[in-house]
Amino acid sequence: MRFPRLKPIQAKSRPGTWVVSVPASISKSGKKESPTFRSKNAALEFAVRFKDERINGNKQSSFSVKEQEALMHFQQQVGDLDLMPEVVRHWLTTSGAAIKPVTVTEAIAGFLDWRPGHGQWSRSTAEDTINRLGIFKQSLGELLIHELTPADLEKFLSVRGAAGTRVKFFNKLRPVFRYAKRNRHIAINPMEEITAPELDYQEIEVYTADELARMLRVAEELRPELVPFLALMAFGFMRTEEIIPRFDGDVVLDWKAFDWTDRQIFVPHAVAKKAKNHGGNDRPIPFNDALLHWLEPYVKPSGQIVTMKKLAAFRALKKIRLKAEVRDVANGLRHSCISMWMAANGAESIGTVSRWSGNSPAICKRHYLATLKTSQGQAWFGIRRA
Repeated sequence: MRFPRLKPIQAKSRPGTWVVSVPASISKSGKKESPTFRSKNAALEFAVRFKDERINGNKQSSFSVKEQEALMHFQQQVGDLDLMPEVVRHWLTTSGAAIKPVTVTEAIAGFLDWRPGHGQWSRSTAEDTINRLGIFKQSLGELLIHELTPADLEKFLSVRGAAGTRVKFFNKLRPVFRYAKRNRHIAINPMEEITAPELDYQEIEVYTADELARMLRVAEELRPELVPFLALMAFGFMRTEEIIPRFDGDVVLDWKAFDWTDRQIFVPHAVAKKAKNHGGNDRPIPFNDALLHWLEPYVKPSGQIVTMKKLAAFRALKKIRLKAEVRDVANGLRHSCISMWMAANGAESIGTVSRWSGNSPAICKRHYLATLKTSQGQAWFGIRRA
């Protein structure tokens, strides 16, 4: 049974006196009682204490008199103590005393000023972050950031295209809202109430040995300076940005990295993709016969392996694919290299290929295609000039 509301009222017959009407259903005597008090505070104290004793079996309340008065005031104004958590939440979200209100645009500007000095902040990361947060500002920039709800964020993410793109926006927004909370621009982080978009499993696409052979043959005819790039990607487990700079000033692999005595390529930390740890990312990659066969005619004592700018190199590679009648597979050469090596050498090679490629074994498992046959892997690494 819900406990009746005990509200002090002024006695009409006795000015300055306050009465608390206690129904017979809860009174100690079993009859209706109307105790009187000389002040409203005294009446409130009685009401809180009476209710606490009846509910808790005469146990002494842990609240002070002022706290009990505050609870009684809340109940009188709102009517239901169960609403207190929601009222507190609303106050934390909107009260000027709880936060320092700023617009989404202002919060993002503050975050971008702060971010470069905290953690890895490469040019590519900065470019991607600024672009995605710029789109967020265009959509919601004029709103106060503390007024954004989980529904607002979910709506923004829902129209960002494929699941992979939505995940990237989600990952860029999370640190912005954590920054906003640390700086008291928000009291409650709406990003904590939504989950990251789920990515459906997608099988990695790879080239066939015949497609790679055609690309290498056409490259030697049209753009021989790009043959080392194709060879390092297809047989050397390299990443594109480790060979071709994305921005001016980026450090990429140099011919000096080739150790002809120990028969390996040493990828230094400055070149290798940065892993999310505090250790080094440098790695050695031993030569294999296919890699040596395709590289040897182009080896130089020193200098950048691909001297073309990224845009020019990618245009040339597109022309090579078109003439070779080969489809464009996203990151296809590297994925094919990892998958074909494991197909040729068995699943036990995962640990080895993960070190050579600079990936974790879990990532290499994801790249590995169980449908590839040993013969396909052997054919890939058996490609030679006619």
